[in-house]
Amino acid sequence: ERAYGLQIAGLSNHVGDMGRGVAIAGLANTTLGSYYGVQLGGLWNYTSLDTKGLMIGGLANWVNSGFDGLQLGGLANITRDARAIQIAGLTNISKDIYGLQLSGLANISRDAYGLQLAGLSNVSHDLYGMQLAGLFNCAKDVYGLQFAGLVNVAKRARGVQFATILNVAEESDFPIGLINIIKQGDK
Repeated sequence: ERAYGLQIAGLSNHVGDMGRGVAIAGLANTTLGSYYGVQLGGLWNYTSLDTKGLMIGGLANWVNSGFDGLQLGGLANITRDARAIQIAGLTNISKDIYGLQLSGLANISRDAYGLQLAGLSNVSHDLYGMQLAGLFNCAKDVYGLQFAGLVNVAKRARGVQFATILNVAEESDFPIGLINIIKQGDK
């Protein structure tokens, strides 16, 4: 039910209620409650409730509740609410992110407070900060900066939209691009 200190397993560590310390597993670490500390899983780390600390998963890290700390996932990091730095080879998915999302492919969140940096695209309902993507950024309301290699899309952009090809918005304070389609704008 509870684990404190150091856990090392060739295959899997499983904690029923709460864990504190360091969990190292060849395949997976799973916690049905909260975990505070370091989790190193060869394939994945899963925690059902609040988690604080460091999670490193060869494939993925998944937290059903809040996460505070640093997540490094080979493919993905999935959290409900994160006050964290999330770094993934493919994608970071969260309901709300307060901090940094860095991924090779895409970052997806409902609300982003901070920086989303992706090789291809960033998608967020509300953005309070910056979206930087090689291809495409999409957000309903932007309070900050969208910077894309090709296209930015927003309903309202309070700040700067910068794209090499196209910016689209109903309202945008400062669209900078080859083509700017702004419903409430002058151009």
